[in-house]
Amino acid sequence: MKHLLLPALVALGLAAAQADDQKFTFALPEHEGLISLGVFDAKGNLVRQLASEAREQDFTIGLNGLIASWDGKDDAGNPQPAGKYFIRGYVVTDKVKSEGIAYHFNDWVTDDTSPRIARISDFAQTPDSFALLGNLADEQPFAARYAREGGLLWQTLLDPQADGPESIFQPERILRPSGIFASSRIAATASTVIVAREGVLSAFPLPGESRTISAAPAALAIEDDALLSAEGKSLVRRSLPALESVAASEAPEEFQSLAVSPKHQLLGGTSKQLGVWKLENERWQKLDVPFRVTSVSFGKDSTIWLTGQEIDSGREAVGQFALDGTFLRKYYDGFAVRRIQASADSEEIAILEAGDTGVTRFRVLRQEKKAENGEVAWKILLEKSITPCAGFGIVDGRLVANAGSTPQQDTVETRVSPAGLSPVGRRVNVKAISHHGAIWLEINNLRTLRVGDFSAAAPRLVARKVADSSQLQLFAGDGSVVAEFLVSGLDQIEPFDAGEIDLP
Repeated sequence: MKHLLLPALVALGLAAAQADDQKFTFALPEHEGLISLGVFDAKGNLVRQLASEAREQDFTIGLNGLIASWDGKDDAGNPQPAGKYFIRGYVVTDKVKSEGIAYHFNDWVTDDTSPRIARISDFAQTPDSFALLGNLADEQPFAARYAREGGLLWQTLLDPQADGPESIFQPERILRPSGIFASSRIAATASTVIVAREGVLSAFPLPGESRTISAAPAALAIEDDALLSAEGKSLVRRSLPALESVAASEAPEEFQSLAVSPKHQLLGGTSKQLGVWKLENERWQKLDVPFRVTSVSFGKDSTIWLTGQEIDSGREAVGQFALDGTFLRKYYDGFAVRRIQASADSEEIAILEAGDTGVTRFRVLRQEKKAENGEVAWKILLEKSITPCAGFGIVDGRLVANAGSTPQQDTVETRVSPAGLSPVGRRVNVKAISHHGAIWLEINNLRTLRVGDFSAAAPRLVARKVADSSQLQLFAGDGSVVAEFLVSGLDQIEPFDAGEIDLP
């Protein structure tokens, strides 16, 4: 699905002139617009950017034009040698338009504020929301909560970097136990998200202060608004959101997955052994199902849904069984199913899948019987995919997630508006760059047009001209998503010369 991206334009003011600065006066071209201004040396190299997308009121207005100044230093603050320097710039008129067209390869990203989810390792669901656990494009671990229709409700970074974005809730820093920790897990109630990761168990009440303790559960489940965690061979019941231990019992295995039914039946599974364990009336019973179980869930009428490696086929699939272990049906759609949660009220399942090319797919499905033959079919209620796209590019005129060795470009040649007495537009090289969380166009290394927001430290940028030579397509990606922009009216950018400065 494609999503609109809102453009953003920012005018950057000029610093106040100092007494020993080199002042100069310049006149603009005929049309008004956003002004970019720079100092160039005799070889045509940009020495200092004086203004980006400034307006006339950002300058001092004199009798013969606009007044600006240069302190004789380059952009890094280094004093420049004596000599002749040239002041040049561009005016981006209101006929030049930039717009965000779409996001590609990641259905979770709908605008520039969306978490840039690169991988999902686990999920949990409540009647009205989904909780996700995974990693962002910069590898930071995160947890987030989405409404069932897909809108973001809450997010937090689980191990924030010192210079990273702030999270809504951050677990307090504690000493973590040494050793190898179990896989990351997430659980959720209507009011709390619980995360187990790297020996730390955290509860995030919404709203409220987070609570964090040292614990390394390999599986989590919710029972009557309390947390059930598998910690070694112990099943520990913890209060929420305090995470205080209120009861514990022994399990027959070190479970890697847990599920609790509305009737307080309990399932436990592990990929180390075949079968699944059922606790009913305080007695454990092993059901001989032909799966090495990676996740379990109770479905409607206390049926059992599970994921894992199917022994017969060797592939990762989904199986549904009766409570006594009788096989009912399988689900397989070409993807390896890693996690499942079923509804106890309807024939719905939510699954997390992985494809051969690294695609992650999250689906909510409902069983429906075909009227003509009574066979079961699956209706897709929700589907969101993430396709790895660190090597995206244009191949045979199409945007693809992996361009392989096909050369890509971030610079194109185009014409801008005629300057002076010349009737022909000047040919210039236009380059896409990233600067302070935004995508810009540079002309002669001068930042001239802010195209739109893209908050990534060092995005991959690809540019191409379209059929109309005054238009430019830009693509920016960070490995988790690619944003597409369109710039039109490049031939309405007006160059101007603002004179010379003899630097003593």
